[in-house]
Amino acid sequence: MGVGMGREGGRGESIGRTLKIVIALLQGQELTARDVKELLRVEIAAARRHLNVVAESLKPLGLQEKTVEGARTYSLPSSAGAEMPEALSTAMAACFGASLATLFERTELGAAMQEATKRLVKRAKHPIQFEDIDRKFFFHVRGGEVALPKGANNLKMIVRALLAGKVLRIDYVDFQGKPHKRLDVEPLSIVVYEHQLYLVGASRERPLHPYRFSRIQYVDVLDRRFEYPPPAEYDPRQAFRDSLGIFLDPELPIERVSVRLHERWKTHVRAHRWHESQSIDVDDDGVIVHFRVRLCQELERWILGFGEDAEVLAPPRLRREIARRIGAARSLYR
Repeated sequence: MGVGMGREGGRGESIGRTLKIVIALLQGQELTARDVKELLRVEIAAARRHLNVVAESLKPLGLQEKTVEGARTYSLPSSAGAEMPEALSTAMAACFGASLATLFERTELGAAMQEATKRLVKRAKHPIQFEDIDRKFFFHVRGGEVALPKGANNLKMIVRALLAGKVLRIDYVDFQGKPHKRLDVEPLSIVVYEHQLYLVGASRERPLHPYRFSRIQYVDVLDRRFEYPPPAEYDPRQAFRDSLGIFLDPELPIERVSVRLHERWKTHVRAHRWHESQSIDVDDDGVIVHFRVRLCQELERWILGFGEDAEVLAPPRLRREIARRIGAARSLYR
């Protein structure tokens, strides 16, 4: 765990700090690190860090840098959208990103995403094309995050700790319903999976674990900082590489899985990818889907979702477990 340092930020700190800088620039303001310090109410070092991140991302829009009275100043030209051919792609990317705002409805983050997108698309060469973008770019939320908007403040604190590199202290209820009090967790990633939010974090008890956001019952940001691990030690793509879902239990074996589906699923399978290791074989009896994945409950749930149309061919232990579960389900309908 990291070594503690002083607390950063104040009551003006918010999850939309970076978006505030973007909006200010799009409104034509010229910003220095001191301006950002006042805008976000953070320390000067944090202001410089946020400003540098925004400056790098807005280079395609022609961000201008100059030094005025010894201070580096950033601004956007009023014609950036008309002059830069990349602006259309930038605006489109913002639209796809803003469609995620439906997942965060009635929260500060959702409002900030929508506002930033409105400002950005106005700079496109043909802004009229982006009318009704909330309907032209739509993220269909399947149920959505049950903990929002009520738990918006918890999300705010988690993001604050994630960006500042600070340790979180949480109360958590695990998958079996067992409560865990006062866990100190180093936040590494916020993950959206099946339209739900997870905090991937490291602790003494669990080196790497996806904490379901809706089961985090208490959150506090500690004064202790930690060093964010280098890519060789933690990369979410690598962490989830062998998972069909969100499970990261290192004790679960990783094996090659083969499942035969009825021939009626041929077209469906050819048009879907459930895992990057996926390959398929088609024969007269149907279509066989192959994975190299962790044998977890999510894999079992995926197989059982096909009902009588799925047969596990390998490995044997998974075939036995699916047969056992189908037998148990049959007993419910006798």
